[in-house]
Amino acid sequence: MFLFIVLLTVIPATIVIVVRQSIVAEKVMAFLAVISIIVFAAITMLAIQQILLDQTVFMTSIHGVFLDPLFLTSGGYLLFFFVYRLMNHLLEW
Repeated sequence: MFLFIVLLTVIPATIVIVVRQSIVAEKVMAFLAVISIIVFAAITMLAIQQILLDQTVFMTSIHGVFLDPLFLTSGGYLLFFFVYRLMNHLLEW
């Protein structure tokens, strides 16, 4: 848990430092966030669609989506990106 908290502060802080030095880095980070949102939403949508088509129990079947590496990767990047955006917004005061 401690490692997660440290990573959740260190990685976005590093992104803030890199982005403040290069506008290209900011555009790349935003582009990756857009791609991550699309992947995250598509995987979620397909999993829910499959559950509805199979008429399976929703609460037990939907947890299989958490095993998808693309889902975890895109969701993880979005977490760091949103924390970076919040840090960046706070530092603009």
